[in-house]
Amino acid sequence: MTLQPLASETLRIQNGFRPLWSMLKAKGCRRRWLSLALLPLAAYVLLLLAAVSYVQSQMLHERLNDQLEKVSDSVQQILAQEIAYLSGIAISKTLDAADLDGFRVAAELAWRERPAVYTIVLNDEDQQLLNLRLGKGRKPPIWEADSLKRVWATGKPAVGDLVNGMFAVRVPVLRDGKVRYVLSEILDPQMFNNLLHAEFSAKGWIAALIDRRLTILARSENAERFVGLSPTSDIVRNIRTGRTGLEKVITKDGIPSYGAVVPLGGSGWYLGIGIPESVAEASYQSTRWLLIGGGGALLVVMIAFGLWIGWRSVGMLEDKTEVLSANLVNAHRESDEKSTFLAVMSHELRTPLTGIIGFSELLTNSGLDEQQKEWVLHQRIAGRHLMAIINDILDYSKAQAGGIRLEVIDFDVVAMLEEAMALSRPMADAKDLALVIGETSGTARWLQGDPTRLQQVVNNFLSNALKFTAKGEVRLSMGQESIGESRILLKITVQDTGIGVPADQQGRLFKRFNQANSAVAREYGGTGLGLSICKSLVELMGGTIGFESVAGQGSAFWFSVPLAVGSEPVKNMVETVDCAPADSGPRARILLVEDSRVNQFLTRTILERDGYRVALAADGAEAVDKIQRDRFDLVLMDVHLPVLDGVGATRAIRALGDGYARIPIWALTGSVVEEDIRNCLSAGMDGHLAKPFLPKDLLSIVKRSLEQRRSSGAAPNPPTLDPEMYRAMVSSLGQEKMDELQAVFFDWLRSAKAEFPDPRTDWNALHEEAHRFIGSAGMFGYFRIVEAARELCQACQSLDSARVERSHARLLAEVDAACETQGTMRMS
Repeated sequence: MTLQPLASETLRIQNGFRPLWSMLKAKGCRRRWLSLALLPLAAYVLLLLAAVSYVQSQMLHERLNDQLEKVSDSVQQILAQEIAYLSGIAISKTLDAADLDGFRVAAELAWRERPAVYTIVLNDEDQQLLNLRLGKGRKPPIWEADSLKRVWATGKPAVGDLVNGMFAVRVPVLRDGKVRYVLSEILDPQMFNNLLHAEFSAKGWIAALIDRRLTILARSENAERFVGLSPTSDIVRNIRTGRTGLEKVITKDGIPSYGAVVPLGGSGWYLGIGIPESVAEASYQSTRWLLIGGGGALLVVMIAFGLWIGWRSVGMLEDKTEVLSANLVNAHRESDEKSTFLAVMSHELRTPLTGIIGFSELLTNSGLDEQQKEWVLHQRIAGRHLMAIINDILDYSKAQAGGIRLEVIDFDVVAMLEEAMALSRPMADAKDLALVIGETSGTARWLQGDPTRLQQVVNNFLSNALKFTAKGEVRLSMGQESIGESRILLKITVQDTGIGVPADQQGRLFKRFNQANSAVAREYGGTGLGLSICKSLVELMGGTIGFESVAGQGSAFWFSVPLAVGSEPVKNMVETVDCAPADSGPRARILLVEDSRVNQFLTRTILERDGYRVALAADGAEAVDKIQRDRFDLVLMDVHLPVLDGVGATRAIRALGDGYARIPIWALTGSVVEEDIRNCLSAGMDGHLAKPFLPKDLLSIVKRSLEQRRSSGAAPNPPTLDPEMYRAMVSSLGQEKMDELQAVFFDWLRSAKAEFPDPRTDWNALHEEAHRFIGSAGMFGYFRIVEAARELCQACQSLDSARVERSHARLLAEVDAACETQGTMRMS
């Protein structure tokens, strides 16, 4: 069972329960819990009320539309009848421009039969020819001009607006297809008042007819009061904007209502209807309570169903959580057992391999004949191949468990590529292949990332390319593309002229334990894990990986990762000091702590052949005892030791204080598990060299450690002090004042050390406190404290816990060393 999915699923369920469970258990949270429980109920009530309001609005709208349509038809029917009546008169043969007397008689006869008609008027283009309300020969002005002009212009009937309490219905009188006269009848709008009153009063509604000039022409209620006035501003706004929907309005009576207004066909008039809110509420009260009651019943059913579902789901989740928790415990146990097994197997496999590879290297440089040299060469190749397989299996296990952590430091990408080429060149020379660096475009040489893991991918690409190429060349190229401010996309490609990968096998390459085919695996060997590990590493860096290949022609493997642009580290004064080479007298003394007799003999032989003096300790307790009885310049410490392991021995040595805090201690161990390495560094070790190692790697580390020790000053008393800074301060202040200031400085130094933050808790406070040491110690010339404090500040920013603990220990050691010299620094 895989640990990560189980942990994720269990944490997901536990995180889902945790806030609710915490709220239920916390004191004083019952009101909050009750409020939380009532939120869905309140939301449902609001939704129900909104739905009831919407249904009521829709019902009002439908009913209002029906009434608008009915009354609109009635009004237009009346107007149509009046137009038809006038049209009948207009086509009468009695109408003659030369003699209107006969027409007057016919018109008066028709007028007497229609009491609603106030008068009948006949106009030509210039004047009013006939008005039955006036005597013969009297010529009053035109009654209402706008509708008259429309008839002359269009040749069609028109309805006029309200003028002096009357409105006109006009029709054209045509002669030879042209308008010769306009015949009008002037009507009292009382007929519409009666119509609207009869239709709406019983319902309690209010209706009004509005003419083109937005004047009330007729009204169902209080007509004598409001006819001839303008409607309310919201009605005027709706008419002008063409809004016909149901809206809340205020009638001319000041009554809040639900109202709508629609145009009446070609008359140019408008019909407006309002339903007072009180009438609407009373009309739909029963419907509203019916909807609310139905919604309430549905709510009860939903609550009951929800409680049942919740009870059932909680029970199922509890069961599932118990099962997952049990599985998670088992998975954690299995993961711990697996980690322990890997650590043990790593140590147990690497320890004998150290002897095999190491003695092979020593034999190579001894007096062997050609056949013996060839045998040893094959032995070395077999040992390194076995080492590569072990490394692949361990890396794959860490990748599967999510145990790979990336480092973020400034590094020289060109130097990284050159180092990768240097490591691969012996293999290329052995096969007589050209190993070249191709295009390396890009302006950023210093980048921020994990150079070790990047080089691991490059090394794998180069190793595969050389392995599967019999003739031709292998080319390494690099490109950079800007992807933002101070960020680039680094792309590295390795191209070869090897056997290539058939198209039908390309999909298997990045899968674990897979190669192109079994024939390739038999001929070239390998575990099939290399590319799978590369893919995991590149994706962990946020990049992509891929390849192009043609069978028989070669392949091009590439990867691209986004990285920040770095900066070249500034070399400090101490690092640039030209230190003396190795001892001109007796060579350095090294304490080798190793329990394997084979590895004791091998490591001692390598060191002594290079001129070093070596003392042996078989366990950690013996190492602590020997280092107190004799002086050593370097300690090489195995980790898996009897009596007292290497980590415990290192802590014991560092706890001795004084000069012991600065003796370089390097771990020599077969374990490459990251947690083991972190434990070594946090215990106070200066570095880690994995077994099996090559003699040149061991000697390189020894030489570098000893040179660093000499450049930083091997003797603990007195610590290196900048003489120029000291002399300048004494010259300015005098020796007595300088001694006084130094006393204050050392008191502060001891107090600051006592209150120094724990490196395992608050790194921000640790960074701030370390920064104070830079200024204070620098002022007095204690540049070793300054260097250690600056290193701790950088370690805090790197977020590397092992580096922080190591830098913290170094700073405290430098502070102790400085305090021991109090009173010894005087000008000569």
